[in-house]
Amino acid sequence: LVLATCDQARIVSLHAAAAEALRVLSGDDDARQAALGHHYRGAGSFAEAARRFERAAEHARSLFANAEAIAHYEAALATLDAAVPGAARSRVAERLGELCTLAGRNEQARTVFDEALASLADSDREPRARVLRKRAKTWESTHQHAEALADYDAAMAALGDDAAHDTRSAEWLVIQVERVWVHYWLAQVGAMVELVERVRARIEASDDARLQSRFFQALVHQDLRRDRYRIAPATVVAARA
Repeated sequence: LVLATCDQARIVSLHAAAAEALRVLSGDDDARQAALGHHYRGAGSFAEAARRFERAAEHARSLFANAEAIAHYEAALATLDAAVPGAARSRVAERLGELCTLAGRNEQARTVFDEALASLADSDREPRARVLRKRAKTWESTHQHAEALADYDAAMAALGDDAAHDTRSAEWLVIQVERVWVHYWLAQVGAMVELVERVRARIEASDDARLQSRFFQALVHQDLRRDRYRIAPATVVAARA
């Protein structure tokens, strides 16, 4: 009601004052970040507002409050439309896409992954490959395997031909492991074996526990397909790894 009686300049001033007061009172309180984002946006401080909305989203995500996190990421992304696009926009869109995928909102996830890609330069090879790999997962989860494989191919192309020989390219390894799952659903045992053996030595030598976990899951599923779900001793060893 008060704002309805104010002109735009006064509204901006009130939002700025509220943002400053809230910042002083709450400090770095994660629970206040969305409110700070709202007031910074009203004050025209779009980059700061987006940063606060993103922090609110990360906090909600850490609490598994995915619906709230999605809403905050969406607010950050909308606010960045009024700020400077680029790396920040790509990062927020990618994070939003991850949560949309987790929530089963695959079409929305693909839309925001496309936004992330649009904010990246062609020279951003690894970030582009990572987003394409995550977009592939949205197809895979609904058994649209041709589309998933096409996105995995695009991710490999984004990395470039030299990535397979670059021991620093963790993303190349991740793409190979994730691609195994498509071949699992397609019952393409030969393709699974080829991918697993291509990366086995590098992953077993890696200190990335999450990547190793995904690899051993893929290895177990490869063995299950190959052995027609008869549990071999080697499969048990891989499952316990």
